[in-house]
This record gives sequence, C-alpha cells and structure tokens, in this order.
Amino acid sequence: MAAIAVAGLVAPAAAAAAPRPITAAFYYAWYPETWKPKPHAMPLLHHYRSADTAVIRTQLRQLRRAHIDAAIVSWWGVHDRSDQRFRHLVHVARRLRSPERFAIYYEPEGQGNPSVARLRADIAHVLVLARSRSYLRVRGRPVIFAFSQASDGCDMATRWKRAAAGRVHVVLKVFPGYRHCANQPSSWHQYAPVNAQILVPGQSFTISPGFFLAREAKARLGRDVARFRRSVRAMNAARVRWRLVTTFNEWGEGTAVEPSTSWGRAYIDALARRGRAAASPRAQRQRPLGVASVTIAVGTRTALVTARIGTGHSRKRVIARVEWGATTRYGHRTVWKRVRRTIGTRRVRFRIGPFSPTASIHLRVVVHRGHVRRSSGDRLIDRRAPHIAAAGDVACGPSAGGAACQEAKTAALVKRGRYRAVLALGDLQYENGSLDLFRGFYDKTWGAFKSTTLPAVGNHEYLTKNAAGYFAYFGKRAGDPTKGYYAVDVGRWHLVALNSNCSKVGGCGASSPQTRWLRADLAAHPARCTIAFWHHPRFSSGGHGDNASMQPIWQVLESAHAEIVLSGHDHDYERFAPVGGVRQFVVGTGGRNLTSFRKTVDAGSQVRILKFGVLDLQLNATSYTWRFRAVPNGAVVDGGTSACH
Repeated sequence: MAAIAVAGLVAPAAAAAAPRPITAAFYYAWYPETWKPKPHAMPLLHHYRSADTAVIRTQLRQLRRAHIDAAIVSWWGVHDRSDQRFRHLVHVARRLRSPERFAIYYEPEGQGNPSVARLRADIAHVLVLARSRSYLRVRGRPVIFAFSQASDGCDMATRWKRAAAGRVHVVLKVFPGYRHCANQPSSWHQYAPVNAQILVPGQSFTISPGFFLAREAKARLGRDVARFRRSVRAMNAARVRWRLVTTFNEWGEGTAVEPSTSWGRAYIDALARRGRAAASPRAQRQRPLGVASVTIAVGTRTALVTARIGTGHSRKRVIARVEWGATTRYGHRTVWKRVRRTIGTRRVRFRIGPFSPTASIHLRVVVHRGHVRRSSGDRLIDRRAPHIAAAGDVACGPSAGGAACQEAKTAALVKRGRYRAVLALGDLQYENGSLDLFRGFYDKTWGAFKSTTLPAVGNHEYLTKNAAGYFAYFGKRAGDPTKGYYAVDVGRWHLVALNSNCSKVGGCGASSPQTRWLRADLAAHPARCTIAFWHHPRFSSGGHGDNASMQPIWQVLESAHAEIVLSGHDHDYERFAPVGGVRQFVVGTGGRNLTSFRKTVDAGSQVRILKFGVLDLQLNATSYTWRFRAVPNGAVVDGGTSACH
C-alpha cells in the first residue's frame, strides 16, 4: 500500500493507467487555540501545540503506522496562522524525510463564495507551497480539497473550474445534484463524520470513528471499534480514488482517530491492520506503550511528577524518566526508572528540582522500550507573576475601515505579550455583534486569543437580540447567556466579569440578582487581590460620561476591598486615583476609532490618553503593575505599581 501510494503521489501516471487509491485523513493544526470548550476525550499527547516539532514527529509516525498516505490540513487563508502552521508541518516532514504528503483543505469556501479572482490568488499561493516534495500531487498536479456550504451548487464548481485552469487537482465537497453540473472538478469527496461510512460512487469512501461535539451532552455517532474495523475493511475494498478518514485529530468534533487517553491506539491499530481484529482479548486490554497522563504537584523549589505509563504488548523492559529545563530543550533529567509490565497503566513518581521559586520550567515524561521511544507533550510550570491584557471596543464591521480601525495592530500587541488571559471589555464587534460579524471580522484578529479571552458584554452586542451572536461566539467563556456575569481565578487573583447592561439582567441595584450574586461570590472567594470588569465605566471624562447605575456594584467592591475595575465604552484610555480603595481604568482603545474627552474632567482622573493600545497588568502575589502599551510598537505611555489593600 505505502509503496503503491508513494508512486502514485510523486510521479505522473501513464495516460492509460487508472488512478491509484490514496488514503488520506483530515488534519487540524489549530491547537492550543481550540482546546476549549474541553473535548469529551483527550489525546495521549494531552493539550499539545500544533507547532511543536516533537508533536508533529509523533503524529507522522501515527499516520505512517495507519497506512495514511496524506494529511488534508485545514487552511483558512494566506494571512491566517493556518498557513504558517502548514508550512511548518511540511518543513518538518521534509526535514525528517517522512513519506507522508500534505494538501490544504480550503475552508473559506465553507464561509461564503470566494470570487474567481480570490481563488486564483489562493491557488497561486498553493503552487508556491507545492514546490516542496512533501506536497500531495496527483498526476503531477498539486491537490486542493475544498469544503462547501449546504447552499452551494454548480456555480461553485464553475468558479473553481475557471480559477484552477487545469493547474491543480481540485477535490470539491459534494452537494445535491453535483453529478449534473456542466463543469466538473478533478474529483469529489464528502465530509460528513456523523456517518460511520459514506460512499461517493467512483470518487471517495469516507469513514468516521464517531461524532461527539464538545458543546453537546450526547454523541451523534457513538464510538465502536468493531464497527470502525468493518468500515476500514469496506473502505479498502471500495473502487474509489480517495479513501478518507474523518478525522485524524479534530478533537472538538470528537472525530479523532489519534491515540487518546480514552481509547489508546485502537483506531490507529484498526487502520494499521486494515480492519482486522486484534490478536487476543488480552492484547486488546493491554495499554499501548506511552504516557497516559501526567500530574504535577509544585512545591517551593521542587515538584513531584506523577505519570501513568502504558507498557504495551512486548515483554521487553520499559523504563521512564522526566526531562526538564528552562526551554523545550530541557537539559536536566532524572535517572531512568523501570516500569513493571501491566495490562492497564503503571504509576511512576519522580521528584525534580531544585529550581528558583519564580522559575518557568518545561518538562516531559519519556518512556523507552528497546528502540521504541514515546514521550508526553510538553508541560509548563509557570510560577512567574501572570500578565493579563485588557481593552474593549475592538473590531470594525463592513461599514468602517482605514485609520479608524486598528484592531489588527492591537491584536499584534496582545500576541507579542503571550498573556495568561485577555480581558475583552465589551463592544467587541461593531456595529451589532451578530455571529456572522464576529466570525467575519473579530475572529480574524482578536479571535486568535479566543481560548484565553475573558469577555464582558457591551451595548453593541445587544443590538443583536439577547446578544445572541456574542454568546454563541464565546460559548461557555461568556457565562450564562441570560446573565453575562461570571468569575474566574488567574494566579492568586480573583476576577469578576459583570454585565453593565442593567436592563438586560434585572437591574444593577443593591437588591438586583447580579448584585446579590456578586456579594455571595466575593464572600466565597476572599482573595487578597480582586479585579472586576464590565463595559460601561462608573466614572469617565469621555463623551459618554459617568454611569451611576453601577454605583451599588461599586460599593460592594469597595466593601470587599477590590483593587481594580476595568471598563471600555468611551474610546479612550483614562486612569483614576482609587475611590474607596478601588482604582478604575477606562480602556476603550481596542481598535474601533478614538473619541475625544469632555472639557470638564472628572475628579480623580489622573491620566488621559487618546491612543490605540492595550492595558498590560502584571498580577503579583500582593501587588500589581500596570502598563498601557500603545500601537504600533507597544511603547509604555502610562505605568506604575500599587500594593493590594
């Protein structure tokens, strides 16, 4: 199979020869950004990063073991991070002389109808990517798979036919009536992982191990290894051009065949054995060689690492150790410990250190059996004071542009800072915060930090009924959609997101549901240092002015000795002296134009700046440091330090 596939991928076939089947799996390089919401199952590599070379090396081995000739990699555009990760993936495979090939899965077609000009430009970019010998080709032409919408029809095939002009092998996703289109692509496929198997006659046979969305409580297609083996056998027997696996590693959909802490390597093994059953019941129960889980208990200068190790089927000696250091090159390591053979997993403990109380430590657990080596993903012990970024009033919509829209530049500042959390202070998408606008604009800049964003809802979000677009986009991160307020901890600090659209949550008075909830939350979390954030500022010298409706909530924060309140709404930066011990920052500088201050300045206003930027807060154990960083280069234009009281 491998020899046949490689011959078919690299060299153009003779004119009379039938195309050889290619086995490919849909692959996603969007981690760690999409580990939230938490999937129902997790990989053996745990919360890995798609750009991690060690992870890619392990995944290439799994693809090879499963007889998967090519990975079809989700790709969102030339300027999207998916392009950089595709390049890195191909580079690593090329450097390792790996036989696996790669093609892009053109996702923009599933979000709209890209013009012929746009398709031509993207195809030209793919032709550059395809200069690498690791890019998938059929009869000498680079392959592009394209997703589609339910509403697509023959016009999509026509656009692709005109744009491709015979330069690439285009594999479109089927739609009703696709066979009758006057313009036909090179071939067709189906992406429908809710089906265990699906045939596009003469074109593709696609199989799925299961389908269980992270946000749903029940699987739409339950997992069954025996059924998957039958699907593998049927796929290999089908007379088609493409044998497709949905997916290798789409964990959010619950469709991955990548090794997991839940099912081990069962699905990779099913593909490796062409769907044949395992050798014996005992072998099926045997935990594959690898690191099933890692837990870390951190002390002042040392850490206790507990790993659960699978020993696999072989009777060869299995040994394990921990490697750690300031970077992913590690440099320090424990002695090897022997792991006794077991059907399940065996627990092994290691003490590592000493290291500085403020050190940032990378570690991994490595197991060896003969010449076979497995390792966990990288784990980070970050004991440094966390930094968070904050800004509101972020993304322009289709009706604005130019110098008034600087969300890309503020996003670049956030990216540079590698913040533990990003506080998004409302009015995040103009003009009405619909889901389509969030996906079309905000997602292209600040969406890169979605997995670490703690949002607060603004008034523009409520221009869409019930702020439905905002709550759909952020999901569980935005709290209960009927409330919009929630609390989290970052480091030793307690953070409370509140909803200043008072009419939407039963008011903000002293006896309102939100205020009662806030009192209870602060009583249950008596942290030394607390931050509250919402959209409409209690005090402001900007055009909107003060928001007295938040005074009862401010008084609750005063009584609880909170440190900081963050807001947006006025498109400026303003820092106030503490009022009742609480210092307020207005940071409406996330990207959507700037507005001037009123002539009458509020009492207590200390600094007022009209520049786009983000507020950088360093959350120390008993104090905080603030730095307002302005675009384009992050220059600090206001800063200071204050102790928690």
